[in-house]
Amino acid sequence: MRIILCDSDKSVVGTYRKFVEVRAAEFGPARIDEMDSCEKMLFELSDEPNEADVIIMDTHFEAKMDGIEAVRQLRDIGFIGEVIFLTDEKERVFESFDVRPFNYLLKGSVSLEKFSEVLRGALLSARDAKRERLTLACAGDVRNIPIDEIKYFEVSERIVEVHYGTEVFEFYSTIDKLENQLFGRNFIRSHKSFLVNAEHIDTVRGSEIVMDNGDIVPIASKYAKLFKEVNTQ
Repeated sequence: MRIILCDSDKSVVGTYRKFVEVRAAEFGPARIDEMDSCEKMLFELSDEPNEADVIIMDTHFEAKMDGIEAVRQLRDIGFIGEVIFLTDEKERVFESFDVRPFNYLLKGSVSLEKFSEVLRGALLSARDAKRERLTLACAGDVRNIPIDEIKYFEVSERIVEVHYGTEVFEFYSTIDKLENQLFGRNFIRSHKSFLVNAEHIDTVRGSEIVMDNGDIVPIASKYAKLFKEVNTQ
């Protein structure tokens, strides 16, 4: 997770940075950068705008470019992350809507608790926007399932059950097709009827896998060596 604090007032950055650090820690390792101008931020993100997940910035800068214009330019080159405007300029809130900010906060009015709450929402939204999803459909029911939530697939004839989060969804496909779709994403075949997400394996014991939700998945002898290697990593 990368967060940018962009404000020409160093005291403002200092005040809010510690709250950013606390919230960001909930989402794992984070990089927090401080920048004092829109030009610097745009230069930093010009090649890879989506290296940033959340930008917290003022609307007013003494330099030529203001915060809203800077975000407009980032959106134009494909930035999909979240922006929180933190400013004294109350009158520009409606103008900011054009660049789709997550929120517009006033420095003199917003409490630090409210700022922290808004930031958490922006971090959740930014994380969700970058999650790869698998679109599955059956009988008019369409699911866009985050791949990292999928625990395993189980097939019986051509009916496949996908187990994800706390839910199960049935659709028509084959294990071979799914294995090809998910190649390179840490899914491993354990049996002719099972494809498991290695990230959700709790333990491997003998000829079975215990998933992190307690489900038991069989290991066929054909795949036993592979899972011995997984168990020793």
